[in-house]
Amino acid sequence: MNNADKLLIYWIGLGVLACGAIMLFSTTAGRIAMNFLFLFYVLVRVGYYRKIWKGPFKSADKQRLVLLAVLSVCVLLNFLGLQESYFLLIFILMLEYLIVASRDRQEKRTDEK
Repeated sequence: MNNADKLLIYWIGLGVLACGAIMLFSTTAGRIAMNFLFLFYVLVRVGYYRKIWKGPFKSADKQRLVLLAVLSVCVLLNFLGLQESYFLLIFILMLEYLIVASRDRQEKRTDEK
């Protein structure tokens, strides 16, 4: 699960870079691509939480669920045209990565002991 989470975040990060390059040439096309990129990420995460909804949540899953809710609201506002800033979306993606990375370090420490 951890490797899949990291891989998803890495690919979304590369997608953000590609959308940024597209924005240099066509702002409208870049914004549309960025919106759909983050919509894809939200849908993947919602699918994950639908799968584990009945079971107990780890603390990292609870934190990531809160970030997913904020990210979902931001993506919805972007699609409605009420927000045009992508900094918050990228910042939330960075926080997700930090949660996943810290969880991996904690699991490695407990495996070593």
